[in-house]
Order: sequence, then structure tokens, then C-alpha cells
Amino acid sequence: MVSRLTRSLAAFVFVAAGDAAAQQACTATVREVVDSARVAAAVTRYALWDSAGAVQFEARLDTLSREYDGSFSYRTALPDDAQRGFRVLAKHAPTVRAGRDFLAGVPGVYEGVQDALLNTLRDSLVRLGRASLASPVDCVLRTLREQALRRQLENLRRFERKFGPSSVKLNFVEVLANYGLQFLPWPTLTGVDASGSPRPWEAVVAYRTTYLTLTGVTGDSSKFSPQAVSTAEFGLRHYNFGESWGTGSSTLSRMLKPGYWSVGVIIAPESNGAMRYPWRGESRWGAYVAWGNLKIGWLSGHDRRVVVSREVMLVPYVF
Repeated sequence: MVSRLTRSLAAFVFVAAGDAAAQQACTATVREVVDSARVAAAVTRYALWDSAGAVQFEARLDTLSREYDGSFSYRTALPDDAQRGFRVLAKHAPTVRAGRDFLAGVPGVYEGVQDALLNTLRDSLVRLGRASLASPVDCVLRTLREQALRRQLENLRRFERKFGPSSVKLNFVEVLANYGLQFLPWPTLTGVDASGSPRPWEAVVAYRTTYLTLTGVTGDSSKFSPQAVSTAEFGLRHYNFGESWGTGSSTLSRMLKPGYWSVGVIIAPESNGAMRYPWRGESRWGAYVAWGNLKIGWLSGHDRRVVVSREVMLVPYVF
């Protein structure tokens, strides 16, 4: 995780240090990219001084032309979609898959054009006074850089949501459990996905002594007193990565749209009380659901009752 955060910060520093011209909006179609690349190769006589590279270059451009309609547009201003990733903006043509992830279409451009045109041909184009031929490809690469920055900043925001100061504090058992779960081939609930973003799920394995319930006072059926209930919790927690979740300025807004929720089972001993062993006597089993810090559960068995609690850790890394 540390290495991914380091790379994210490095990407931010790299892009922030770019020149102002690289931040200007631009639009380039696949047809413009392919045409300018071929003209640049012809002007610089690329085939004469690297025949093998020219053949591969043409093959990659042909693949790019077949994969996308010529009117497919790469733009620097793409909409944010935190749940599904960054999507391409394309003109409506039958061969264009408008729902395709933007970065999925990058390799054909990045490998086929940048390597041959920008890294190899640019010096020749500059000497010949034809550097403008590379402008469509510059636009695509500028878009890639800006989208990479936005993706990494989004990943950093999600890391802060899941592991930052407003996240749920884990006990040492949960730390070990969540670390181990990321290595399971299925289901991949925890850890980091292929894009470098943390997955939203987290395992809950905890001992709680903060649940409360109301119990009737002996000899007076009209009066009730609160009692602590000790429980063992097993479940899953889900972090809401939407930008409007968990960031409200008021308590009410954070209650309506919290940064996380969880669901699972609870096990309580046969009698109420704080600091009790959950499996003592005839244990009571039930379910719980948490919406943000607020939790409510139901215990079945010989002493059925509703229990409520808040997400709080009394002893750091323990319970």
C-alpha cells in the first residue's frame, strides 16, 4: 500500500511540474492521430533508417484504425465517474464502444505512436520545421497524463476514506484477517484492485462490550433500565467511496450519507453484562446492521431482545 501511495504522489508531483501549455484543452480523433503519424513517418523517411520499426509502426496504426472508428475523439475534459472509472467521449458511430474505459483504449496509441513518433521522430520533425505534425498525438498523450493524475488523486482520496482518520479503527485480529483475505483467489473483497484503488470491503472480527439493551426492573413492569451486552461480531464492512458520502459538515448529513456501513452476525452470552465471554452458557445468536457509527442488532434464543451500539473502540487495537 505504501508503494502505491508513493507512486500516486510521484505522479501528482510530475504532472504538477508540467508546463502550462500541456494543461490546455484539446481534442484529437483517431483519424487525425493516424494520419499525422503516417505523414510524419513519410516526411522523416522513417522507413529508410528503421525499416523494421516502420513495418511495426504501420501495423500498429492499422490495428488502431480497425479498433476504433475514425471519428473517435480523445478529449482532455472527461466526466468524473467514481464508481465506474473514467469513460471515453466518442461520437456516435456503430463501431465505437462508447462505454469502454478510457485507459483500455490507450495501449494502441501509447505503444504504437508514442514510441515511434514522439520518442524517435520528434527530433527529425523539429529539424525539418514540421513539429506541428505531432500535435494530435501530443493531445492524446496530454489527455493520458491528465487522466492518470485524476485517477491517482481519486485513488488517494479512496485510501484516505478507508484508512484515514475518519475510518473505523481496526483491532489486531481484523488487521491480520484483512491482510490475509487479499491473497485469496476468490472472492477478492479486500486489498487493492488492478487500477491501484482500494477495494471497498473490509472484514469485521471484533469483541464488543458497548451494546446496550433495556431490561425491565424487578417488581415494576413499567420501568426499564439499560444494561450492557457483550458480543462477538463477524461481518463485512463496506466503505462508500462517493464524494458526497461521509463528508457532510453536519451530524445529520453524515448520518444520512455515512462513509461506511456493515452487516453481520453477533453472538452474546446467556446473560447481559459488560466484559463477558460471548460463548458462556447458552449463547444467543443474532444479526446486526450498522449505518455509519450507529448499530442495531437482534438477539434470538431464550432472551430475545434488540441491542444498540455505536462504533467505538475502548482499548486501541483490542476492542
